[in-house]
Amino acid sequence: MFEVGLFLTQLSILGAIGGVLLTVAPFQALFDAHPSAVAVAFLLLMPEAIMLLRRNGSLQRHLGRKRAIRLHFGLQALAVVFVMVGVGAIYLNKERHGKPHFVSWHGTLGIIAAGSLGVHFLCSIIFLFPTQAQHAAKRLGSGLHGWHRRHRQASIVIYSVGIGATLLGFLSNYWTKQLANDPFIWWCITGATTVIYVCIAWQVLQQ
Repeated sequence: MFEVGLFLTQLSILGAIGGVLLTVAPFQALFDAHPSAVAVAFLLLMPEAIMLLRRNGSLQRHLGRKRAIRLHFGLQALAVVFVMVGVGAIYLNKERHGKPHFVSWHGTLGIIAAGSLGVHFLCSIIFLFPTQAQHAAKRLGSGLHGWHRRHRQASIVIYSVGIGATLLGFLSNYWTKQLANDPFIWWCITGATTVIYVCIAWQVLQQ
């Protein structure tokens, strides 16, 4: 069952990222950095980072738990960078055109996802140092296992908000105009995004 989910996730990642980048190309405007950077973060880097730590995963067995965690951290760090690039691009683009910020559900959920992702990432740095994390957990009267569980729970909540913002973005005027003559691609992108989310959420909740 895990292998089927892995195959579906990887196929959906390829379809979603390919569809987004082909639609946004040739990247001539500042705004183009927004959907492309956010898509790379939420539809490529984050899913790949999460799948690295899937239970009984072949890649984790090959790398070892410690190396897999560090690679997971590195991919998530890149995801944070790409999200901030996307937020910066849309902020500067709206400033340039004199448009208000965060007036839509897409914008509101997007900035909540970006902010909480940054905070969550910084709080997760301690997991790179398991001995120190274990001591800190004991001092706070809890176990490291509980911290890992809460880390996963917070992660799926933040990822849910980010995917929600992404799907709302696909309903925006930009995407409906870009794909007005090719709705099949729009359905493929939104469908692939939904499959990615379901597969990743299922993996995290099963751990």
